[in-house]
This record gives sequence, structure tokens and C-alpha cells, in this order.
Amino acid sequence: MTRSSRQDLLVKVSTLYYKQGLTQGEIASRVNVSRQTVSRLLREAADVGIVSFDIRDPSGQADELGMRVRSRFNLAAASVVDGGGLDEERALKGTTRVAALACYERMAACSIIGMLWGPTVLQFSLSLPRGQHPGLTIAQMGGMIPTIPGRNAIDPAVTTAAEMLGANADLIAAPLFVDTPVVREAFMSDSRIAAALENARRADMYIFSVGKATIDGGLYQSGYVTATEIAKLESEGAVGELCGLFYSVTGESCGAELESRTIALNRDEIRAIPQRVLIAAGASKAPAVAGALAGGYATEVFFDSDLATALLELTDPKRTGQADLSCPACRVTLQYRDGSLVRTGHP
Repeated sequence: MTRSSRQDLLVKVSTLYYKQGLTQGEIASRVNVSRQTVSRLLREAADVGIVSFDIRDPSGQADELGMRVRSRFNLAAASVVDGGGLDEERALKGTTRVAALACYERMAACSIIGMLWGPTVLQFSLSLPRGQHPGLTIAQMGGMIPTIPGRNAIDPAVTTAAEMLGANADLIAAPLFVDTPVVREAFMSDSRIAAALENARRADMYIFSVGKATIDGGLYQSGYVTATEIAKLESEGAVGELCGLFYSVTGESCGAELESRTIALNRDEIRAIPQRVLIAAGASKAPAVAGALAGGYATEVFFDSDLATALLELTDPKRTGQADLSCPACRVTLQYRDGSLVRTGHP
């Protein structure tokens, strides 16, 4: 291949990846090379100066949003990616790509990284630079098998991250939700599942997103929860979930009965992980994100500008005069102070 042809290939691959939002696998199929070759070409494009990872926002709006999110929610860090009017799918790709590049070095320095599954985590995994870190383990945080027969919702987020990083994958081949608490105890006492969950408890970092507690949410769409269960969760005030654990807009636990049947780390175990990185995009995720932040599940975040704006508006103390929003279960008004929703008069 001539130097000019090689340069053209680098430009083409970089354009498909960074501007058009294609995955490395999609690019590999389009240019007829392996995904590993695409990863090498992207690194080469950066090395020779065809690609720069500087993110410039002339208005400073994204940086300002990040600072406001960090301050309001008492976070260690908050990065906001300018969505530039993109649809949620493209905004998600851009946000996960920035998160993957920003987290890579810290991930490579970890011993154990906790992850589960879902479109955001999978997109994050696909965006990771390739490396060789055989001493690193990607530990699955909970079960993966759907509840509803006939559904096959398992996605390769954990194994993809392990492949990209040259790490080990520690999987839990069990349902996320089982039929009864007794069945849960049996699963949790299995030596292989117990060992995998213990690995996850010792994680240095947790990479996660949040789902909606509605029939539009990933758990329902993928067959993990039924419409009846969603209706009950909504009646309890649930707005979001992570790792199969549901919570209200104030961060309080919802779905105790469902939680008693969940094969996953519990809430306190998740909050004990030192670095907890929440990645999300799209304004529609604002209530679920607000609840996760109020519940103390994240230490840092990566959002797109639409989500950051919607989140700040939702939790603005001036939004409704004295209170910023109402509990979806009992409609009691709540006030946002010092990074927490104050449950004045809340049952």
C-alpha cells in the first residue's frame, strides 16, 4: 500500500468512527479488515496527527454544564459532551466514546472492574482502546438471564470490555431475577456465583448506566420484568434502576419484593466501590439519573448536554418556587439542598 493510500485509509476509518459514529466492528465490515486492524488504524491516525482528541467548545457551555452538575451533586468529576442537536443514539455514542477514552488509563491500573450489561455499557466497551492487561478482571455485577421465557436479552458488554482490554471476564450464568427469595438464597450460596459476586464486591471501579422504571425501560423491553411488576414499581414511586435495583427520584429503595429475588450486589455493596462511573445520554433519562445521584450511587458522571440541561432543570430549586419537584408516588413536594432532595413532609 502506498503512503497516500495508507493515509486515505486512516482518514476514512477515522471519519467513520469519530464523525459518523460507526462501531469498530461496523467499520471492519465496511473496509474489509479485522476489528483489531481498525483499532490499530485508529491509534495510528492519532499518532500521525490525523486525529486529535481535544474537545473544544467555543461557547464553554458543555464545560459550564459539567461544573454545575459536579457542584450540585457533590461529585468528584462531571464531564458533559456537547450533543450538538444529535438524536439520543448518536449522543450516546459520542458520550460513551469520551467516557471510554477518559477512563481507559484508570481502568488499566485497576485489578477488578465491575460492570453489568445494557446498551450504554456495551457501547462504552466497544469504544475502549485495545490493550493487554492480563492481570485485570471485568467482574459481572449480577445475573444475566431474562425472566420471560423465549427472550434472549444477554448482551456481550462484559466480554467485549475484557476482549478490548486483554483482560479476564468473570461472568455470572444465572438469572437476574428468580422466582422466590428461597431460590435466590440457593443461587447465592452456589460456590461459583458466590465467588463471582465476591470478586465484584472487591472492584476498584464500577462502570454503569441507569434504566427507566417504565415499559420503555430496558429491563421490561428485554424481558427481565413483567408489565405487572412495572405497574407495581411505578405505584411505589420508582423512576429508575441500576443492577436490577429500583429507586425513587429521591434515591430511596423501591421494589423490595423484587429485590428479595435479585441475583446481584446489594445497594450498600455498590456504594462501597471507590470509583463509580455513571454514563448516560438523552434528556429522557433525567429522572432516573436524578434518583441515582440522590441515592449516592455515582462518584463521577459522563453526560451529553441535553441530559445535563434536563437534569439541572429538574433539580433547580427555583423550578416551582419553593420546591423543585414532587414525589411521583405521593406527590409531596421536595426541595433540593446541598446535593440531596429534602423529603420535607414526605412519608
